[in-house]
Amino acid sequence: METLIRFFVIFKTFFVFVLLELVSLVLYFSFNSFQHGQYLNASNSVAGRIYEFRSSITDYIELGNTNWELARENAMLKTQLYASNKALEYFREDSTYAKRKKVAEDNNYSFMSARVVNATFTKAHNYLTLDKGSAEGVRPEMGVVCQAGVVGIVSAVSEHFSLVIPVLNVSSRISVKVKDKSQTGTLVWKGDDYRYASLEDVPSYIPVAKGDTILTSGYSSIFPEGIFVGKIIKNERGKDQLMKLNVGLGPDFSKLVYVDIIDFKNAEEMKKLEKEGTNNE
Repeated sequence: METLIRFFVIFKTFFVFVLLELVSLVLYFSFNSFQHGQYLNASNSVAGRIYEFRSSITDYIELGNTNWELARENAMLKTQLYASNKALEYFREDSTYAKRKKVAEDNNYSFMSARVVNATFTKAHNYLTLDKGSAEGVRPEMGVVCQAGVVGIVSAVSEHFSLVIPVLNVSSRISVKVKDKSQTGTLVWKGDDYRYASLEDVPSYIPVAKGDTILTSGYSSIFPEGIFVGKIIKNERGKDQLMKLNVGLGPDFSKLVYVDIIDFKNAEEMKKLEKEGTNNE
């Protein structure tokens, strides 16, 4: 403490001088308008630089959060862009979508577009995996079509994926008819060429010819009536007065990318009524 007092005593003249200088400067800048203006300009400039430096420090500290927000927004925009590009690609390749959609809506059906993420077409029990599942409203026993015709039927569903039994499966059975004919038959696949299937249960007295169009019959809650299946490329007489019809399938199952899942809005009501009617017999 004595050292501190001695220090002030020794340098008291200097401290008095500094104090008087400060007082004189304050009086000088306070009572002279020009000098006062210069002082304000200088002080504002210094304050501005201090604020700018502080702001840059704050911005640098917040840079991590800003980058995270930008990255999250960028990811969201990329997702939206990818979905839009997929939709544009689908509609660009599918010139018959509007027509199929109208057929479905006229029969109280709706469409849901999906992408094929895995598929086989050379086995006896082929399958397709789609990128839509229960989270998007997909259920078993929904029909699946593409721009070229009938693809198959949904057999199993997870939250984000669905498994489809295609026409190219020896277990597949789809009710079809010859266009402009009331007689229906069953479309089956024999397990050989992925381009062709067989139409069974058509009586030999039904007038059919090579090139006739095969459509869905509408005799189920899976497919609406009138969806294209393929064309007859060969017809032969079989046993029991039934014909053997070879059908060239519309879809090329080796190149499937986009498909439509069909939802019949009254499917549950129809199934319930049919079940009750069967149980009463």
